Amino acid sequence: MKKFLFVFLTILLTACSALAPAAQPSAQPTQVPPSAQVIIATVLVPQVQTVVVTQVVQATAAPTDIAAPTQTPLAALTAGGPLTVSDTLGGSFFTNMTYSADKMSLRCAVKTVTFTVKSPITQIVNVDFWYRIEDKIDGEISEWKLAGPMLADPQGGSFSLTFSAESIHEDLRRTRAWFDFQFVGLNKLNEAVGRSEKLVQLINYTNDCV
Repeated sequence: MKKFLFVFLTILLTACSALAPAAQPSAQPTQVPPSAQVIIATVLVPQVQTVVVTQVVQATAAPTDIAAPTQTPLAALTAGGPLTVSDTLGGSFFTNMTYSADKMSLRCAVKTVTFTVKSPITQIVNVDFWYRIEDKIDGEISEWKLAGPMLADPQGGSFSLTFSAESIHEDLRRTRAWFDFQFVGLNKLNEAVGRSEKLVQLINYTNDCV
């Protein structure tokens, strides 16, 4: 009987072993992706210095051995006579500065303007007449041009010049412009002694009748 039970148990265990499921291989561990690394980079941006450049444009003046005066237009009409410029604009070198008209044209009346001036300075024996053109349309200002010497009074101290629009250099003629002028006193050696202020925007210039 015992032998029978032993054989039976042996057969039963063998059958159970055959029916038992095969052991599953252990699952591979899930690979965890590495954590994203946050990199903080400091970028140095160089400061850009803003430089403002101011361009200064200066027209060529008359003889440079005397400091250029300021520009102050001031004139008055003498009853029955020419236009007069205030003596304060004579720079202490000139007085009785006049001009016969406040307009001048190349092809239309008035074509000429007569200028007169006196000087209380005995060293001034000659006076040069300088002029320039200010374009009213684009604002361009020409360099100063020497028109020539004024005619001296034989008695001394007085000078005059009749200036024609045709005497304006052809490169300076404009449709509408200001005719600026200045008196420069010279001594016997033809050296500049003194000058008037720059007498600006007193005389209108045109090429044609406008």
